[in-house]
Amino acid sequence: MTIPSISRFLLLLVWQVWSLPCRAQSYPFSHLTVDDGLSNNSILSIIQDSRGFMWFGTYHGLNKYDGYHITPYLANAQDSLAISDNSITCLYEDRQHTLWVGTHLGGLNRYDRNQDAFIHYSSESRPPYRLSANWVTCIFEDSQGRLWIGTDYGLNLLERGAHSFRTFRHNPQDATSLNSSQVYAVTENVRGDILVLTSAEHLNRYQPATGTFVPANVGGEAGQLHSARVLTQDRAGHYWAGTFERGLLRFGGGPLRQYQHQPTNSRSLSRNQIKALLPTSRGGLWVGTDGGGLDLYDPKHDGFTHLRTDEENPNSLSSNAVHSLYEDRTGTLWVGTFNGGVNYYNPHHNWFAHYTHQPRVATSLSNRSVLTLHQTPNGSVWVGTDGGGLNVFDPKRRTFRHFRHDPANPHSLAADVVKTLYQDRKGTLWVGTYLGASTDTTRPLGASSTTSTTRPTRTA
Repeated sequence: MTIPSISRFLLLLVWQVWSLPCRAQSYPFSHLTVDDGLSNNSILSIIQDSRGFMWFGTYHGLNKYDGYHITPYLANAQDSLAISDNSITCLYEDRQHTLWVGTHLGGLNRYDRNQDAFIHYSSESRPPYRLSANWVTCIFEDSQGRLWIGTDYGLNLLERGAHSFRTFRHNPQDATSLNSSQVYAVTENVRGDILVLTSAEHLNRYQPATGTFVPANVGGEAGQLHSARVLTQDRAGHYWAGTFERGLLRFGGGPLRQYQHQPTNSRSLSRNQIKALLPTSRGGLWVGTDGGGLDLYDPKHDGFTHLRTDEENPNSLSSNAVHSLYEDRTGTLWVGTFNGGVNYYNPHHNWFAHYTHQPRVATSLSNRSVLTLHQTPNGSVWVGTDGGGLNVFDPKRRTFRHFRHDPANPHSLAADVVKTLYQDRKGTLWVGTYLGASTDTTRPLGASSTTSTTRPTRTA
């Protein structure tokens, strides 16, 4: 790596620390699309497996991403070990590190890592491996290790010991059956109750002793859930249900709250069609809408921040139709969109500021080539350059003060090529130059100070 390359890298690295507080509400996204190897730009599901791979389910194929390359998996009628269908509706990895893949028309797939192949379970499979239907809507493993598979015609429970599926459907003659066979979500609350969201008006609660269902008494949701399609629970214990036409519902632990788009309220929900929900570690909630972009709910102010596509900002959301959300182990937020590919934002990978020499700006960096850096306890950063002398950067004003060699001043720098900087225990700054050393014990080497409001250019 050349010295200029090192210089640019060091300046960027230092700014990463300074600039964090002022960008708390900034969400610069990076993108993955078909140009990067995705099989399709419409993303229905996202997951990170136990080995760190990211998996993206699309309308046309499953994709594995290792951080550098994308490997697509496509259905092939001539290959019995290929994935069963190209429309990937949901992804789940259980505690045994088995990856399960739900599809729109091909049922359920179990991924065999050793063989890099898929085992199929569908409504056409022979008992006891037969699913209730081929449209898999959700996959969930509870705290007891039971794997639940929701479909558009029944709920399936994997009996691991017998390696078979048990099916539950609505029976109008049986009050203890599911209240509808259209299953959209399965979750578990802090008490260990298995709750099932269907197309009916109430949640179902599973009774494992009898294998039956009763209406779930979670408070406030009575008769309100017939249009809900996604369900989650936040850290405070509230349930959130996203609907396809009625906005967002919050219930449990208090009366029902409904959040809808209000044209005159900029802090209201951006769209009433909800496709994805993801609780945050700070008590908020990410809300993926169909056409309104990505909303972030702030419980402190009981309102929403909106992230939308901006044609003038290449780091904005790539599509306003957000169909899937996922947070990986590093805290990176992954956003699956319709026709916009994958967006991802890493809160630890911050925006950087670039500082360079600007001939017409007296308080800019004195030279483009930086050889050494040193940050003092008070936050000032000393910058040694290759021919521009010594600079000290004030992070609050974002300006540079310059110290140059002056043949008429014996107390100036020994030379304008500053190769190294060191501060000893007494606080003395030692400046190593091409022709000798200088020290700074009380004030910056006799140079005057100037100020400017010039700001750096920001890039990703």
